[in-house]
Amino acid sequence: MSRERLIYALLEVKEILDDLPAIEPGASQGTHSENQNIDELFEDLLKDATNKGYARRARADIQDPENTEPEEDEPGASPNSQPDDEEEEDPQPVTKVDKLVRGFLKHKRRNAMHPAETLDLLTAQPIQVRSQQERDAFVRILAGIEWHDEDVWYLHCEPYVVEQHVSFDAHRMASTICDKVTDVTARLHRRHELIDTYTSNIVSERMVHTMLIKVDWVRFADDYNGLSFGQKTVWLKEGYMRANMEQFAGLNPTETKTKFSELDDDFKRWKKKVGNDTTARNRLYELFLEYGAMIILDPTWNIQALRAHSGANSHKALLRLKSRLPDHQNQDGEPIHALAPFQPAIEHALVCIVSKLAGPEAGAYVDEFLDSFTPEIRIPRLNGYD
Repeated sequence: MSRERLIYALLEVKEILDDLPAIEPGASQGTHSENQNIDELFEDLLKDATNKGYARRARADIQDPENTEPEEDEPGASPNSQPDDEEEEDPQPVTKVDKLVRGFLKHKRRNAMHPAETLDLLTAQPIQVRSQQERDAFVRILAGIEWHDEDVWYLHCEPYVVEQHVSFDAHRMASTICDKVTDVTARLHRRHELIDTYTSNIVSERMVHTMLIKVDWVRFADDYNGLSFGQKTVWLKEGYMRANMEQFAGLNPTETKTKFSELDDDFKRWKKKVGNDTTARNRLYELFLEYGAMIILDPTWNIQALRAHSGANSHKALLRLKSRLPDHQNQDGEPIHALAPFQPAIEHALVCIVSKLAGPEAGAYVDEFLDSFTPEIRIPRLNGYD
């Protein structure tokens, strides 16, 4: 297909998207959206493309708008040559990521979550398979959370309140101390160690520590991605030495190099584990930047799942789905990000829950974290919510 025809196809798709009903700011505050099957819209777009004779290539670009690879022309074909009819009918190869994207899109939209639903989500043990959990979590990202005053959130959190503020304060203070370490590699070492420190089996503790640890994951990944390849290598070696201080204590540089050679197999095993953990933190970081505070709040996005090698394709699909969200319009007819109307209520819910379960200082810490990452999150804040 020529570039001109492709552009024409995508422009027509855009016109269809522009006709979608707008979601006004505050839609997460009790407004009930239509129970529309997203996949039906997607299939309508593909049928429209088929009728106009550019189905094969249009399908590929709708599935992956970042696909910029040029089409291979037949030898001697001119730029204005028409595509071969048989070639148009060849099915486009479907990758695992394509199938996952389609699976996400098949889910119906739901209403914004009520506080009771939100607390159930935070405290229940999931029983679905991982793929189903992620599809449900993506629908929650699209739905948002109802806006309620602090008193309502505190009332729903009351059954889970325990006298564990000392533990939460220690976690918050340890994380705050990390923030103040000016050397990036030293800060990464401290952050990596405290993430492994705070675990609990008490429901309320598990809830809050998981959220606070996610804050640390994001901060860790933000620092780590600022290092050069050489700095990351040095950081890994320093981390291994810190984890095995008895092996390296008092050694000079030459002896340290020899010791690393002796412990090479153990170092590789340690490095693989740390590498898997770092991959999980980077995945959470990327999801947080694309989808906002719901990634911190929703327990579906946990390190055990995100670190799994099998989750790589799912992660790619989730990042690709960001381009499936058409812009909406505010009351003035100006285009806004599809998720922007939901963010104030989600952030408010997150801060209220942490404040009630872990104390106002912990809530303020999470609030400050969200503010500090506002420039990096790819969902612009609406005017009046800064």
